[in-house]
Amino acid sequence: SSGINAEYGGEKLDMTREELERISEALKKEEFRKLLADYAEELADPEKRKLYEEELTMLESQRGVDMKFIKPSPGFVIKINDSNANKVFINVCSCKEVAPPEFTFAEKKGEGKKVEKGQQCSLPYSLSPSHPEKDNKDVECEVYDVVFNPEVLTRCSNVRFKEMVVNTAIDGVTSNFKVQLDRASKRFPKMKFKGTPSSSVIRKRVAEEKPGAFDHLPTRPDFPDVPGEKAKKNQKKKKKKKKK
Repeated sequence: SSGINAEYGGEKLDMTREELERISEALKKEEFRKLLADYAEELADPEKRKLYEEELTMLESQRGVDMKFIKPSPGFVIKINDSNANKVFINVCSCKEVAPPEFTFAEKKGEGKKVEKGQQCSLPYSLSPSHPEKDNKDVECEVYDVVFNPEVLTRCSNVRFKEMVVNTAIDGVTSNFKVQLDRASKRFPKMKFKGTPSSSVIRKRVAEEKPGAFDHLPTRPDFPDVPGEKAKKNQKKKKKKKKK
């Protein structure tokens, strides 16, 4: 049977045509729609949603999966045009669950024997698929959320560092979603976030360490003495002394 392929948290989600049809049939039933509405309403409660996320994280950890909820905090917005001159917005936001930037010193040979010293920076980020929003003229546009560690946004007070962050965000969108963006058209509207922030999920399978064959055994000093073993040792010592 044919299937539907989708991406969920970096892992492929395969759904058969039969499974899709069963979901479609279930949605036609009023009772199922009511249960779904009640579930959505329950998740709208911050406390219940927090409990749900904690339980889900615990269940995933039991399956050997490290699961983190990425909840973006507003930062600044990049407004840019695609190859068809359509508006695209990139929300540059932050979340402490994303790894902080890494700085390393590097050296490279310049002209002659001159050695140039510099610093390299790695900027981890989380990127989710676009979500449709409307601009101030009520025209639909695509919006992408690129989430960095909060330290990255703090460092954006430095002009050169902010430029690097902006280029990283644009590169992330173009390379992951095959969108052609006109960098010359980029501008920065006076807003901290386009649309409404929504959570995404990072799922990473944890590599299990296989214990060695004897890892469960205690070392020799921890073994208890065999009953009568000490008495035998003492007798042997006494015999040796008598022979001397």
